[in-house]
Amino acid sequence: MYSFCITIPYSGIVALGGIIGYVKAGSLPSLLAGLGLGSGLAMLGYGELQEYKKTQTVTRKWTLLSLLVSGGMTIAMGLKCAKTNGSLAPAIFASTSGLVSVFLMYRVVVPVPPKKDKK
Repeated sequence: MYSFCITIPYSGIVALGGIIGYVKAGSLPSLLAGLGLGSGLAMLGYGELQEYKKTQTVTRKWTLLSLLVSGGMTIAMGLKCAKTNGSLAPAIFASTSGLVSVFLMYRVVVPVPPKKDKK
């Protein structure tokens, strides 16, 4: 599985989390971070998808940049979870971001091999 298959849906989850944080708690920083990071992840996923469509392979740069964002989210939400004594929303986002980060680390170490032409 290519990393854009995870990065693009994850970007929507991040953006939705920012919107929910704003609606439920009135947190403008949550809205801005969610929409900003979600948009950034969507652009990274889309860039990787476009590269794949052109060359049928992808470089690691997209995966590394996505890993940087999801890893940062894992740390930030993990710290927020610890600070709020295990509040559910930060715990869910820390866990989700952690799982995405593990997958992206795997894709950096073990990239998807290029497709072989069928003859």
